[in-house]
Amino acid sequence: MKHIYMSLDVEEVAVTFVEKFRDILSDKDASHSFYMQELNGASSGNDVAKEWVKSKGIDPSEYEGFDDENEDAEQVQMALVMWQISLGKPIEKTVQVKCDVVDSIMKKVNYEHLS
Repeated sequence: MKHIYMSLDVEEVAVTFVEKFRDILSDKDASHSFYMQELNGASSGNDVAKEWVKSKGIDPSEYEGFDDENEDAEQVQMALVMWQISLGKPIEKTVQVKCDVVDSIMKKVNYEHLS
């Protein structure tokens, strides 16, 4: 993966993730799992994360408790968490940029569920 640790450039990070995980993210089931798991996690996060989830306009029943154990989606999520940790800032300070990265990733893979 291109060196993106410590980068706050949303587009650079998203492009890198899409390039690295192209096969996973191009699979509809895996990209859906990744997105629903991100929404599920963010729905119990801080106010910024909760507002991001709310802005998606997706019924909470679609993502609450979502955990289909899709190993491919988990691989992308773990890489995203590692990137977020690499920023060297408290997680609560990087929530918005992570949400923006997720949005950008999903737009780049043409995920139709985005509002």
